[in-house]
Amino acid sequence: TGSAALIRDITEQKRLEEELRRLATTDGLTGLFNRRHLDNALIAEFDRARRYNLPLTIIVFMVAFGGVKAYLPAFWALPNLFLTSAAAAGSIGFINSVGNLGGFMGPYVLGKVQSLTGSFVGGIYYLAGSMLVSAAMIYLIGLGQKAPETKK
Repeated sequence: TGSAALIRDITEQKRLEEELRRLATTDGLTGLFNRRHLDNALIAEFDRARRYNLPLTIIVFMVAFGGVKAYLPAFWALPNLFLTSAAAAGSIGFINSVGNLGGFMGPYVLGKVQSLTGSFVGGIYYLAGSMLVSAAMIYLIGLGQKAPETKK
């Protein structure tokens, strides 16, 4: 039984195809991406947005961000409600230092949970739970409630 084989080196052809692909999506002078690349990237991003319902996600994050920012004026008034001016100033400094620690710990916990589980869901639940615990603590302190009226 006889057999024949044809061996052809296509390395140069593959190199030229890759060069053509690169030139089709980048500017030859600057090397920046061109309109064709932008169109392809937009199509891919719109497909991903439809798949993960991105508009709804953005709207929910906007509402959540509004809620997070809306409590700030009332929050910073809390120390002055039950502390003297010097103690209130000290408590505001303490709140800022704890807030700075939270600015480190929040992303750290979120990243750690994501690296362990492969999902951000657990970290988001942790952060949401932390906010709920904080809200419950402020509610249980009972600030701003009317004192019971006494009968005369």
